[in-house]
Amino acid sequence: MYGSDSKPKEFSKIFISVLLDLVVNFKRHRLSARVPDFIERTLEKLGWEDVLLELKNALRAFDENRLGDCCNNLRMGLATLLTKIYEYITSKPAPIKPGKSTDIYGILKNLETYGLPQHVRGMIASTWSYTSEMAHIEKRRGEQPSVEEVRYGIQLTFSAVEVLLHLFFK
Repeated sequence: MYGSDSKPKEFSKIFISVLLDLVVNFKRHRLSARVPDFIERTLEKLGWEDVLLELKNALRAFDENRLGDCCNNLRMGLATLLTKIYEYITSKPAPIKPGKSTDIYGILKNLETYGLPQHVRGMIASTWSYTSEMAHIEKRRGEQPSVEEVRYGIQLTFSAVEVLLHLFFK
């Protein structure tokens, strides 16, 4: 590729750099991910940069192999999104007690009255539980979650975020 036909053992710098990038990514057993365009555009349009920042921080932590931090950012991004949706729809502050974890189950229950289907509520609650479990390293006796577990958490969270945005902000 970009090498001279007369000198078959010569390769261009571009070819070598692309090849090395692929080898490094293959060695890491993962490719860099990014926030899906629909999610990023919608969050920016709503002015919810804090949710977007949590999702981007999760991906940065994943790339840096800080897998517990990645899961924590995922669950915080989902909780922040749920809080913002609740406040947007009801025009009331979310039922959050200072110094306590966000009660996403209460928020989800309230969102059902505004059109959140019960099966979607269950999927989002399961995603929250999964990422929370992966984030709490101390509950896992200090063991970091595996790359595959975290990748699954990323996919679940992005799916949950996308469903919520489609439901409430078409």
